[in-house]
Amino acid sequence: MASYDRMMNLKMNIDAESTEQDIVADDDKDNIQNIREIFELDRFVEELSTFNIDRAVSSGSIGSGSGTMSAEVNYIGTFTTGEQILFSKYYSAVVFNAGEKKVIEVTADKLSQGDVIVFTKKNDYTRNIADIIFDQLKNNNRLDGKITKASFLAAYWKKCLLNYKESHNLSYKALTESLKKHNGITVQGQTVRQWLVPESHIIGPRNENVIIAIGKLVGDENMISNSSDYFNACRTVRHYRREILSMIAQAINDSLSMNRPAPGSPFEIVYKNIENLSDMFEIETIHELDKAITVNANMVNKPISLDEMEMLL
Repeated sequence: MASYDRMMNLKMNIDAESTEQDIVADDDKDNIQNIREIFELDRFVEELSTFNIDRAVSSGSIGSGSGTMSAEVNYIGTFTTGEQILFSKYYSAVVFNAGEKKVIEVTADKLSQGDVIVFTKKNDYTRNIADIIFDQLKNNNRLDGKITKASFLAAYWKKCLLNYKESHNLSYKALTESLKKHNGITVQGQTVRQWLVPESHIIGPRNENVIIAIGKLVGDENMISNSSDYFNACRTVRHYRREILSMIAQAINDSLSMNRPAPGSPFEIVYKNIENLSDMFEIETIHELDKAITVNANMVNKPISLDEMEMLL
């Protein structure tokens, strides 16, 4: 901001209108005060046009109320179109790289200015567009039988562990300690939490011994005896999700070039999602909050318009 540069120059006794050797005279105090006022006004106007998350949370307008689903937010961003976004802690955004013509999943701490995020118009804070497309392919019987079975097994271990946690009223720390007692595995509480929170995109553990330990903890003999089936199922689903990301990239490129897929193909579902049910937004700014906050889940992981912000504040 020009006024900011002038202010900084004056603070260092350098006149922005003169050469580097010219020193601001003592009798220029009025001029300095005028520039200071301009700088403060510019900053005030800029803050008015920016979503003040601290003000929103302190007012309780997007805080987590009783009886509502909540999400922990640690990053906030703005888009070039003016919308803003609150990123929940374990969410992964689907990012389209136009130069390389590919799509990848990126956590908020790895996002940067210029990244283009693909959103579904039917927002679900726990899921991104890759999750939704996977479910549509499964529900429409467009997946290979092997992948369908793998998706069941990959979800089963997580469901068992979550049910165990809730039925025994355990904290994530207590659940982690219980897991460590089985099979001598080493696992961190943060990792266990990331396995189970709704918005996480973790498919499964990277170590088969963890599957065995979970089976022992929850008392599931099938999971213990056939741990390799569960472990390999997670690998299968993980691989197919990468294929879906590739299909999303192809669908975006085809949509831009007006190429349509063959009717009835699995790719047609991906294409229709991109063409009719998705939006793309380019990040202008993103920064980490000094302290994570808990907000209503329906306000995270989606673009928030200026009108929505005004309703909140």
